[in-house]
Amino acid sequence: MNLRFRVLAASVALVGASGASAQGPARRDTISRAASIAIRYDSVGQNQLRLVSNRYLFARAYRPDTTRAVVLHELSQQSCCIRGERDTWGTFTIEAWPDSANGRTPLWHATVDADEGEIRGDFYRTITRGCCDSPDQLVFFDLLSGGPAFFATTGRQDEQWSRDLPSVRDAESRQLRFVAFQEANAVQPSQRLTLAREAVGVLQYGPSRGASSRIAVQRASGDGKEYFLTDVRFIVGGKLQPAGEATLFPLKRGKHSGFSGFAIRLRVTSYDAPIAVVTIPVNGDSPVLSRATVPRGFALHAIPSR
Repeated sequence: MNLRFRVLAASVALVGASGASAQGPARRDTISRAASIAIRYDSVGQNQLRLVSNRYLFARAYRPDTTRAVVLHELSQQSCCIRGERDTWGTFTIEAWPDSANGRTPLWHATVDADEGEIRGDFYRTITRGCCDSPDQLVFFDLLSGGPAFFATTGRQDEQWSRDLPSVRDAESRQLRFVAFQEANAVQPSQRLTLAREAVGVLQYGPSRGASSRIAVQRASGDGKEYFLTDVRFIVGGKLQPAGEATLFPLKRGKHSGFSGFAIRLRVTSYDAPIAVVTIPVNGDSPVLSRATVPRGFALHAIPSR
């Protein structure tokens, strides 16, 4: 077998403290890692490449009362290129460490199959690219706990990709709530989520640590997988907000909105049916299904918390 191998060595220095102080002298830990590329040729002369790489990422997790810094070590193993529906595949292994001189134990550890990984706001986001007509699949991991907080699929509207994790911010407290929608055909066995054949997908709402509400959107009859996401947006004060974000202002100065008085608007469609619009009011930081507006032939069902 014709095999070529190249190694790129990298060194990262993590500094626990700087200068002499009452805490003692500075401590410097140097961790050496390597990236490698292996290229081979199969029996019909097609290239197959395997890339193993390491990198460190510095992130900040914002919470209402504090901001915490986290250092992520990401090990990426990517393989390509095999002809077929998917010509690449990969695995990401992530360790999160506290930004502290005494941070000897990782905060969390996760391994996930994906094509890409990156920090996205308060999350580490992985992306699995869809094939053909399938949407991209995204998983958002909470930076502090490592738990999968939200699962999403990308929306399609006139060939424009919508924001993947829309958020609404309370102007007084600066807290955030997020909304994600995952199409039914993207639900993985690891999620331990059983959906009916009629299910179109799962709408999720909650803070950065994860969804506090999960709602199954489904058809009254027929295969729900025929429908796919168009977009998710917010309605505040009776007005549709720009894609991706919205802000709630208190009625009285200094008073928290309580994440009330707005609505989530979800649109799904299929290739042979008009767009279906679902509107769900939010009151007391919880979607109110009894007051939702649902088109004929569709229904909403609350999914018990995990």
